[in-house]
Amino acid sequence: MKRHLTLFATLLLLAALPALAQPPGAGYGPRAGAGMGPWGYGSFEPGERLLARLDQLLDLSAAQRTEIEALVTSHRETGRSLHDQERANSEKLRTLLAGDDPAPAAVGALVIANHRLREQLRAERERFDTELNALLTPEQRTTWETARKLKGERPRAPRRPAGGFGRR
Repeated sequence: MKRHLTLFATLLLLAALPALAQPPGAGYGPRAGAGMGPWGYGSFEPGERLLARLDQLLDLSAAQRTEIEALVTSHRETGRSLHDQERANSEKLRTLLAGDDPAPAAVGALVIANHRLREQLRAERERFDTELNALLTPEQRTTWETARKLKGERPRAPRRPAGGFGRR
């Protein structure tokens, strides 16, 4: 009996060794010192992660960093105002649709207004990308485009077929 207990304790210790070998804070979750802002790990405003990534990848000059910071700030303010308008329209639309007999013309007008706001947001993103590329040197632009393509080409998990678990 004592021999079985010793063997069990030894196996348990061997199984726990990999967990003990990890440095503190390793594994999932934010990196050490990362803040938990509303836009993700380590960022408290949209654009901070982009600036950090650009600075790390492209070795920006001080002048480039200043101009890109101004560009990010203007893009953030424009995007916020458009998002706020879209959110207000969506709330009005929800209120209308929650009523007994929503006016089709009012519902349609709000849907069209939100569509136009999304188009403005898309145009703002394209303007931002164009102006950002204009601030970069040709080598930096090539590196940035490659990094963007690689980020967009992450492998995705295979989709399960519709119909539930285990069906074939």
